[in-house]
This record gives sequence, C-alpha cells and structure tokens, in this order.
Amino acid sequence: MRWTVVPRFCNAVVAMSLAIAIAMLILPQLAVSAEPIDQLAYAPNPRESAPKAAILDDANERLKNLLVEPEASPVIQATTVTLRGKRMPVAEVLKAIVIQTGNQVTVDERLGKIEVDLFLDRAPFWQALDVVADAAELAVGDSNEKSLILYQRGEMLPRKDNAVYAGPLRFCPTAIQARRDLRSAEAGNMRVSVEVSWEPRLRPIVLIQPFKSLQAIDDKQQNLVFDGLAEGSIAVQLDADSASSAYDIPLKLPDRTVQSISSLKGKLNLLAAGKVETFTFDKLDGAKPIDKKLGNATVTLEDVRKNQDIWEVRMRIKFAETADSLAPHLASWVLDNEATVVDSEGNVVTNEGFETTALSTNEVGVAYLFDLPDGPAKYKFVYRSAATVHVLPIEYELRDLKLP
Repeated sequence: MRWTVVPRFCNAVVAMSLAIAIAMLILPQLAVSAEPIDQLAYAPNPRESAPKAAILDDANERLKNLLVEPEASPVIQATTVTLRGKRMPVAEVLKAIVIQTGNQVTVDERLGKIEVDLFLDRAPFWQALDVVADAAELAVGDSNEKSLILYQRGEMLPRKDNAVYAGPLRFCPTAIQARRDLRSAEAGNMRVSVEVSWEPRLRPIVLIQPFKSLQAIDDKQQNLVFDGLAEGSIAVQLDADSASSAYDIPLKLPDRTVQSISSLKGKLNLLAAGKVETFTFDKLDGAKPIDKKLGNATVTLEDVRKNQDIWEVRMRIKFAETADSLAPHLASWVLDNEATVVDSEGNVVTNEGFETTALSTNEVGVAYLFDLPDGPAKYKFVYRSAATVHVLPIEYELRDLKLP
C-alpha cells in the first residue's frame, strides 16, 4: 500500500456553496454615562443577555440537515462586558474582560499602565474592546494562537467609528478598489474589502456569504449591481488559530456621479465548531470495531494493523446528517483534529501522518500512522474533536463608504 504522509494540523482550502436562511441579531447598545465613577466594578457575563438568532423564511427544514445542536447554540453567541470605572489601568481592564468573556487579550507592561474611564453595560465583546482601545489610543491585533494584543496605533484611525458589530463578529470595511478596462465597453468593476473578526474563544470553520443576500445602495438611493452569479456565494475559510480574516465583495462600477455607497447590507452564515470532546480507546490490541459517542459525534476505532515498520490506527468520525455541500469543509476540519496514542506512563506519541480512507456527507474515515517499535499493546488511542458544529446566521450593514 502506498501512503501519502501529510502534516498533522493542515488547513485545506475547499470551496463550498451553502445557501441557507439568515437571522436578525439584535445587538445590545453601549451605555454611556457622564457621571464620575470612583472604583472599578465588573460583573460576570450574563449569558442570557446574548443576542438570539431568529431563523427567517422557510429555512427550518433546511437547517435540520446541518450539524447543529440547538441547545448548545449559545456557545457561539456574543459574550458581553459589564465594566464601570474611572482612571482604570488598561491591564486591569483587560483582566476583567478575560474573566467575563473567556477571550484572551494582553498588553505589554508599559501600555498596560495607561488609564481610561469606562462605563460598559452588557456591551458585546468586540464593541467593548474597541471602546477600551480607542480610549487608550491603541490598536488591536493577533498576538499568537487564540489571543489578541493591544499595541500603539500610530497613524491608524480609531476603531469603533468604522466598525459594525453582529453577534460574536466584528465587520470593518478596509478598502475600495475601482478598475476600468479602457479597451472594453464594459462599465468596469470595483471591490469592497471587508475585514471580519471573531471572538478568539471560538473555533470557526467557514463564513458563507450568498450573493443573493447582498444589497448595496448608492448615495442617489439607486441599487448597485453585484459582479457575481446570483446563485453563487463567497466562501471564506477561517483559521481557528487567528481571530480575523478578509473577503472582497465585487460590484459593477457605478456612474462617475456616484460618490459613495450609502448602504451595503449582507446576510451570511458562520459555521463554527462546538465544545471539544476527548474520545479515549483504552485497548489498541483488543477486538474491533469500538464505538464512542459524545454529543452529536460518534467515533469508531475500526482497526489497528501493522504496515511494514509503521502501525496504522484506522478510525471514523460520524455526525448527524448534513447537507451535501458541507462535506468538503467537514473533511478539512476533521483532518485538523488531534490524534495521539498514550502509553501506561502517560507518554504521548504523536502521529507521523495520515490518510483519508472514507468521506461522505456526514462521515470521515482516517488512518493515522504511528511509530510503535514495541507494538500497540501498551497504548491507548486519544482523539479530540468537537462533538457539534453550529450554524449562526448573521446580518450586518456597512454605511457611507466613500468611493475612490
């Protein structure tokens, strides 16, 4: 048998077309007070205050075919921040935000001493962080895996004025590029670049923006035309180790008298992994197959066999029924899961590579390769994967975008 050895934590860029219904998210507004407050006070995040997603149109039947655990959906709703105080060091503010939201945010010791006045009342995480950064004249960026850092913003503009918040996401238009081909009778085209950020605690998989769920109006209140197939969509693969990505919205170039895009509305879907569970199989040399079920996922240890000098551990992970178009992204996400063997003394052996052995709309089979000179008898197989995948509908609107 010929093996293709691939790195363990790979991210495959796979195209995906998924048209499902959207929800309106009701965003809590940031409270502002002019009254002086003399001490730092913060409260635990009230989960019940998270925005709720309401499914529109007749999409309930379609959502039944997705990897969704309805009672677990608040996991991917926005966390909120309640924080009141005067002359608070930024470092202390960030500690409070971490406690309330579970999102890791840091700042270096020098900048952490900057003092800010705040009154936040159940503000969504991204809105709260932007308020803190603007008050301290700082910027926000990725630090390392699943963490954000505040740093000097230099010539960068304040964050809050250019941002839109929807659930656990933050949208920010970053650029508009216009192009006209002088050799063609076509009107030309332009692209609106949008940065999308998510709460670092999440494990996002993909964003799907259908073209038919976009609407743009110019400053003359005329509809702008999108440069894409009506039934097509923009699929944005998301790196769970980061906290932001970007995508372009293509439009036909409008008349030269148009000065701005008055409104650009979008309805998209965020596909994100739920809580990570650990599936442990204690005996690798026993009878097979063995099934373990947690949440919406069933992991089956199919077989353990020797292939020349390497041992193969063959397994499958199966979820509830899914839409056909989800299968490619399901595979790329599953191949990023952690699979190891552990001996009786707790020593961990990582896999040397893997091969996909099966793929359907709701199941992926993988054979992992392990170097076990003494055989598999003293090892147990440990597999970590989210047991649910959630779909969160998001609605957003960008306003007053000046054209070049």
